[in-house]
Amino acid sequence: MLLGRASSRVIKGENGKLMAEFTVWHSLEQADLIYWKAEEINRLFNTDVVISINYIHNEAGFSIIRGRRIRVIHKWFHRNGKKTVTDKIRFMDHPVGMAMLLCDKGSIKEHRNQTGECLSPCITVAFSESDIERLLDHIKNRCGAVGCSAPECQQISFDAENTKIFWEYVQPWMPGVQSVADKFSSLGSAKECRAAAVTA
Repeated sequence: MLLGRASSRVIKGENGKLMAEFTVWHSLEQADLIYWKAEEINRLFNTDVVISINYIHNEAGFSIIRGRRIRVIHKWFHRNGKKTVTDKIRFMDHPVGMAMLLCDKGSIKEHRNQTGECLSPCITVAFSESDIERLLDHIKNRCGAVGCSAPECQQISFDAENTKIFWEYVQPWMPGVQSVADKFSSLGSAKECRAAAVTA
């Protein structure tokens, strides 16, 4: 989740203890996904997050503040104040992690050779070349899908064959909300996401 439409930062609590604030947001068109994520956070952290809706900026989101558990994940994906992909991504070893990335920043487009639809899991404008390589290697190691980087489009993408491999890997874990189903309707309807720990 953290590699997608989310951010985190380390802060000091009232007692001086280091804490981490984790914030998630989406456009109002995907408000149903925010409510789904809030339910998952409530389940994982035994809390009751409050969703804020900003009609001016067309956004909905929530934040939670926790200690070591989120602070460690923050450290895994940040270096020098910037979001990055470190070798700790190997701990994102459940398909739901890739499913969240796809829900947040993924897109589908027709292959330029019109040989089928191609999946682009995320944009890469904030990532270095080494970050992108680690992410592509991680996806390949987890499910066998081989992707490539498209610097001119600032994204990674998969050809039609590897799109099918990647989709079959994440599809059972996609949230069963309407905005996700609509977004990926050409690949197959999103099933209800199974209960699983969201680690990134």
